[in-house]
Amino acid sequence: MASKRRFSYRWRIFVPMLGMMLGIIGVLVFFQYKRESTYRHTEVVQQLDFINSRIVNAYQRGVELRPFLNFITSYYDGSDLEGISVNVYSSDGQLLYNVGLPILQDFPEVTRQEEYKAAIANGSGMEKRIVGGKPHIFLGTASPDGEIFVHTSMPYTTPLLDMLAINPDFWRTVAILIVATVFGCIFSTRYLVRNIRLLQAFADRAARNEGVFDADKFPHDELGDISRQIVKIYHDKDEAVHRSEKEHKIALHAVEEKSRLKRELTNNINHELKTPIGVIKGYLDTIASNPDMDAATRDRFIARSRENVDRLCSLLSDVSAMTRLEEGAGNVPVTGVDFHDLVFTIENDLTASGMAGNMAFN
Repeated sequence: MASKRRFSYRWRIFVPMLGMMLGIIGVLVFFQYKRESTYRHTEVVQQLDFINSRIVNAYQRGVELRPFLNFITSYYDGSDLEGISVNVYSSDGQLLYNVGLPILQDFPEVTRQEEYKAAIANGSGMEKRIVGGKPHIFLGTASPDGEIFVHTSMPYTTPLLDMLAINPDFWRTVAILIVATVFGCIFSTRYLVRNIRLLQAFADRAARNEGVFDADKFPHDELGDISRQIVKIYHDKDEAVHRSEKEHKIALHAVEEKSRLKRELTNNINHELKTPIGVIKGYLDTIASNPDMDAATRDRFIARSRENVDRLCSLLSDVSAMTRLEEGAGNVPVTGVDFHDLVFTIENDLTASGMAGNMAFN
């Protein structure tokens, strides 16, 4: 069964971080775009309002408006506001002056528009709507005495759209910011997951039992301190395991050695016990098979048998002492041994009992 594909820890950090950063950039770009777009539209409206205000001001000062309107036509010809239309209406609805193509010539139709209502109420009003299938900006300005109404319209021409469009430098800045954010997230996550990668490398080496891992490679931060502590615990545990194995081998060797010594001791004890028993049996058999044996010889054989019985008791006492030694009881009596007398006795017993057979004892 195929294992499930999973994202690495770095991707699990990188994707949310990049998403969050791009989200923040998107929000900032959106608000900056709206702000820039609003500013540019406001700049156009201010220019239209400036035209209307100058016309109203010229009217109030009794200046002839035709020369000024002609100036407006020549001034904006070939500019971003080329195609502007200015209509000046009297209070009774007559079209007094006109520059450009009048969009709304009938004053009753003008009075139904929102910019006219706002101008009558507040002195100036602006409205955006589509006329003849094209979007227009309409600005209406009423004189303080209400004698004239200036109605200005500006279609969204190509020059005007270029003027309202966001500067390409803005989008280049956004693109550079996005690229910088992506690379920043890449390097940031690379630094953040460095500790995880080192831990993974340590875990792989530990699983393969490939020796000591250099803990100084971890970054000097909180996560790095934790990682170094983990490595130290592992190394301490590994050393403890090696010590335990070494001690186990030593203990096992000691047990095997003790078992070997015990077997040798058992074999030696069996051999040592057979000697006095064989000697005693030899003397007793000799006495039993020779009823006419003289008293001196019989007494000597009996004495020899008694000596070997004492020797047998001594051996049994030695076995008891060694048992106490194994049990750690202590207080084992220590006595001197005359090896010359011991060897002489063994040689005499072997010769007398006939146990040596064809062997020679030296």
